[in-house]
Amino acid sequence: MLPMAQLHESTLTLQAAPPRFSDLGSNVVRLPRSAMDILGVDEGDPVRIEGSRDLWARALPAHPEDEEIDAVRIDATVDKCPEIVAGGSVRVHVAPIRRARELDVSTDSASHPSPQAIREALASTPILLRGDQIRLDLENETADFDIEWGLAGVSLRHLGGRRVMMGGTLLRVVLTVPDGPVRLASDTRIRLRP
Repeated sequence: MLPMAQLHESTLTLQAAPPRFSDLGSNVVRLPRSAMDILGVDEGDPVRIEGSRDLWARALPAHPEDEEIDAVRIDATVDKCPEIVAGGSVRVHVAPIRRARELDVSTDSASHPSPQAIREALASTPILLRGDQIRLDLENETADFDIEWGLAGVSLRHLGGRRVMMGGTLLRVVLTVPDGPVRLASDTRIRLRP
């Protein structure tokens, strides 16, 4: 049991701590197993961190050497959670999962995957959070191209066509409506941001 934690209807107040290097950019929080039991969350379940700004992340068990401390390690930047630096407290809540009305995603490449390929990649992840990264395989995806070479405003050569893309790209969820953990629905509007 967490002696310094305050329990109040599936909410815990814990000290905020910075993430381990291995967790940076992974959109997770590390909680002692006793805290996960009190909240009733399993590994990978979404939780809301209430501090000066609300954050959502996936709960993972604390590293063995952190099990006895009354803290939550938060993968967040200082501007998103200043309590990390100050050693302040945050409240950890079980986060409800809602149906996504809108999702905005960006990609790490210049390729423009088809809307169907994006939807299929997102559908492979049952719960989506802002900041999630999902791998999208581009094998057998096609893209149109149009290239024109010129000199002094005179077109010398024009080439256009369709190419088959290979490899993969990362999709990053940059916006969810409503905010917080969501699941993809057949009528979810998906936008690809540059």
